[in-house]
Amino acid sequence: MTMSRYAAISTFACALALTACDNEEGFTGGGDGGGVAGGGGGPGVTFEPLMQYGPGQTPGFGAIKVSGDAGEIVFVDDADPLGTNPNGEWQLFSFDIGTKIVTQITDGSATAVPSLEDFDLTDNGDSVVWVSSDDFVGTNPNNQFNVFIASTSGAGISQVTAIDDGLAYDPQVSGNGVVVFLSDSDLTGDNVARDTHVFSIDINGTNLTQVTNLPLNPENLALADNGTKVAFQGLGDPFGSNADNSREIFVVDINGGNLTQVSASDGDSLHPKLSDDGSLVAFTSAAAIFAGGNLDGNYEMYVGQTDGSTITQITDDAENSGTYSNGTPGGFDISGNGGYVVFGARGNLTGENPFSSTIFWAATDGSTIQQFLRQGTIPDAAYANENYDAENPTIINDGEGIAFESTVNFTSGSVPTFVKIYTTARF
Repeated sequence: MTMSRYAAISTFACALALTACDNEEGFTGGGDGGGVAGGGGGPGVTFEPLMQYGPGQTPGFGAIKVSGDAGEIVFVDDADPLGTNPNGEWQLFSFDIGTKIVTQITDGSATAVPSLEDFDLTDNGDSVVWVSSDDFVGTNPNNQFNVFIASTSGAGISQVTAIDDGLAYDPQVSGNGVVVFLSDSDLTGDNVARDTHVFSIDINGTNLTQVTNLPLNPENLALADNGTKVAFQGLGDPFGSNADNSREIFVVDINGGNLTQVSASDGDSLHPKLSDDGSLVAFTSAAAIFAGGNLDGNYEMYVGQTDGSTITQITDDAENSGTYSNGTPGGFDISGNGGYVVFGARGNLTGENPFSSTIFWAATDGSTIQQFLRQGTIPDAAYANENYDAENPTIINDGEGIAFESTVNFTSGSVPTFVKIYTTARF
């Protein structure tokens, strides 16, 4: 995708809904936007939604994920945009940005449906993995929670795991066809105690491996796109550096080797995100990662080497960073090449954010932080709204652009209460 420096928020598609789109006019920003070096909305900037439901559709989604190239969106919804979900069950849908085609991927029953959060999209948007207790293809008759995979074009569903006693959850998929997930089952004979562990498996159902062996209670998996490393937040003290048993960031090779504790602090570090090669991990923490730091206990953004050698603190503010608008940690992303992080924050990190829950981008070496949604680059009405929200950012094309969610009416025809996805150049 090509975006000019001043193409601030651009559109790939007018609407997801079957109803007519009323966003053609958009919003045209004026002036240079001012602010930090390299910024500026520029004259003639048009702000239009990448995706939104039209009038009469549901005002929200169960969950949304955007591919790394912003070519595909996968979401969970109980709406019926195609006439194939008349009972209003929560189903997986995809939206192809280029063709503007909506596809209903699943057709689950009323009692066994895809989990609203337990799915992941490949970086190129070709495939989606998810957990469900449904029997989509006749290989899950006992309705256990198993991992499934399908093409986002709707070209068929395959069951990846064959769990018949226990469950799977939090699946993540790499670009080379490796899937990791959490389970309390004894899938390989190495989990007699039935602790929760990280497992890996190829998308064709082969090479099932128990990745972790220590009782670390792993949560929030992140998988490097090259399939070499897995990161997670975990409890436990395997190296004698987590005496308070707080949640810390751990990284392990996909074969179970080289378990490393990246963070070591007096509080929780959460929601790791890995660069494509697995060398860097971004996370948010309310702890004092460094002696005498983070005395107010707010969540701050950090980036660490996955070998545990160095950690860089990206933010240091009286407001939470790396969170959603409700303050819950996890609203951030790291670029595939490890150069940038984007994150949600309510802080005034660059002097241009008096009160909004907005999104910033930063260099992972801590040298630069910029706010791209600000006065002069968004509608004045949106900037002046104390309920302004922008969150759940995804980095596009290694930092060339950013996709994010918002209910804000950035366009003349959009419905303010509906969740929309926008894209912006990283300027």
